[in-house]
Amino acid sequence: MGINKKKAADVEAHTFIGAIVGDGKEKEKESLRKYGRYLGMLFIIRDDVADLFNPQEIIHRIKKEHLPLPIIYSLNSNFESVYAYIREIKRVGMNTPPNTLQKLINTVRQTGGLSETLICIKDLVNKAQINIKDVKINRAIFELILQSVVADLEEDMFNLKSNATTTF
Repeated sequence: MGINKKKAADVEAHTFIGAIVGDGKEKEKESLRKYGRYLGMLFIIRDDVADLFNPQEIIHRIKKEHLPLPIIYSLNSNFESVYAYIREIKRVGMNTPPNTLQKLINTVRQTGGLSETLICIKDLVNKAQINIKDVKINRAIFELILQSVVADLEEDMFNLKSNATTTF
């Protein structure tokens, strides 16, 4: 989660600056700063989950960036199996056969990578909601923003968990 925290810092900065410009009280500034951090992390996880639907993006992420969070959780659960797919994808790159990607996604499902990601999402949402309770003005807007991010995530997570196969 360290990478996610660093990448979420820009959303944190925007919400904090907004609180300053909006002449928020100290407690509101701190609450919106934390809310922004959690919201930014949710945006990153949303991208991680969405990338699991896109074969080119999975390959790119494995070869050149950090792994999507569900894959990281799966590595913690079944390192050998998941790492074998990662090694193969790194070796073959964009020529990775669709069935290899499908097997990786199925392994992520079976090893609890999606379930662990969902637990993380719920925790971040809870923390964000706790922090906006201290905001006096426009709290409903902050809640709506949070709900819209979560709705997208929940739909993607449902699709990944419920589909026996994700077609590539």
